Amino acid sequence: MLTLPRQAPAVQWHQQSAWRTYVQELFRLVSRRRDFTTEFRRLPFTAGVLPEQRRLLLDPALLSVPPLGVRFDPGDEYGRRVTLLRSIASHEGGHVVFSGRKPQEQRLGWLWNALEDERMERLVMRRFPELCADFDFLGDVLWLGDHRPEVDLQTACLVWRWAHDRPDVPFAVPLELEGLWREQVRPLVEEAWEAHRDDAVEIARAILAVLPEELREEAEPGLGADGGGMSGVQPEEPQQPVRGKGKRGDEKTADAGNGGPGSETLIPEDSSRPETSSAGELPGSPPALVATAPDGLLLLTGGHARRLAPLLAPPGRPARQEAHRSRGRFRYDRHVQGAERPFRRRVGEDRPVPFLLRLCVDLSTSMSGERLRAAREAAFMLARAAHLARSRLQVIGFTTSAHEIVPPDLPWQEAAARLAGLEAGGGTQLSRGLELALQGCAQPDEQEILIVITDGELLPADVRTCGLLLDDQRPYRRTLDVVPILIGESVQSASSYLDLFGAACPVMVLDEVSRTVQAALTTLRARSWT
Repeated sequence: MLTLPRQAPAVQWHQQSAWRTYVQELFRLVSRRRDFTTEFRRLPFTAGVLPEQRRLLLDPALLSVPPLGVRFDPGDEYGRRVTLLRSIASHEGGHVVFSGRKPQEQRLGWLWNALEDERMERLVMRRFPELCADFDFLGDVLWLGDHRPEVDLQTACLVWRWAHDRPDVPFAVPLELEGLWREQVRPLVEEAWEAHRDDAVEIARAILAVLPEELREEAEPGLGADGGGMSGVQPEEPQQPVRGKGKRGDEKTADAGNGGPGSETLIPEDSSRPETSSAGELPGSPPALVATAPDGLLLLTGGHARRLAPLLAPPGRPARQEAHRSRGRFRYDRHVQGAERPFRRRVGEDRPVPFLLRLCVDLSTSMSGERLRAAREAAFMLARAAHLARSRLQVIGFTTSAHEIVPPDLPWQEAAARLAGLEAGGGTQLSRGLELALQGCAQPDEQEILIVITDGELLPADVRTCGLLLDDQRPYRRTLDVVPILIGESVQSASSYLDLFGAACPVMVLDEVSRTVQAALTTLRARSWT
């Protein structure tokens, strides 16, 4: 099998300054603090804040979006990343500005965090109504990603914040506990959502007191490592009407006041700016730099392509003066001729010969699945390297016939789209691809290199035809270096390829393809210098 190493060689999104700045500015806007630093690293949870250390922690893996049932799903990788980052950073910023200290007791702290997540999100949405859909999206991702139709009472205290406005998704507690949930636990959970922050801990204690002892099991919250915040430095956010959809979009006006359930004072909306907040505008998302179709291929092969590019067209050395080998030493024969001592000599421009790559890809039925995916990645890597080096590349697909997929002078964006859509089907006849490759002509200053990626065995008739095609080029003194990359069953025919082309590169280990191609091109480049 032929594939590229699984490590991502290109710059990951969380290492790009545009994304890091976007998350930092969004968190600062929601939390109203500028003394926090943002760290991206692998975590056992999705995100969390450490208020004492002024740190925001984010796992760059984010969350996997379920294929069905998620509201406000953008549907593409870029849109999902933006929405997840916006909702997660706002969620953690809300903890900083609205949440109190997290209780130290483990069970109480978990239950308090489950209640505080919904209470705090509602306060954040009163400042930024445009986050309503983002929080609905995040809630659906968390819930549906590990959905269980029936949960215990303690887990229900967390899940109910997502399930209370989703009648289309099954939610239930054990039948024998249905009365306890409906009459005692659920009213306390919903009361905590609208309570003052100082009352949230006492409501959590009341719920724990109601739960049977055997049901007080340890559980992991769906989001966040630490729900504690720094809300003691500012007063509680007064309530005001919320506009939105989903669980926050029932068009009902929330109770207002100091956050307690008994308050009736309302803050009027700003009629001149509907759907916005006086807290400030959310920062715009980073632009999508690459088309979505070849985005994954570019991310996977970009680093390898940058390393291959200097081999295809090394930078030349301009004309210059160098020290003469005599270093100006006295020579009598030159002295009697009246010649000056040569201290320096002029050297002309040194420009290496660029490579013209011709890539023949086996598209037979046996290449379907993982083999075709690996061949597509290798073709994309070579195409990207040729584009960076400003050298020419021709890609040919062959079965029992051959067709040109990428002409030598095709623009990069169109070439990437064509390579991303490679499909397999048919037999294997290498002579068809070789014949089409030999029909092209190289420029006088180019060195032709033919790379063949195949899993097929060479039949005797195919060997004879390929040999005749190569013999026809000898009267024209055409040199063509062939690098066969052999995978699958073709490894057993390595001796046939070696006899025919003088080279054979069997690939037995998955991670060897990039090093194999790079080593072959390095050898050919070193040969061109001699």
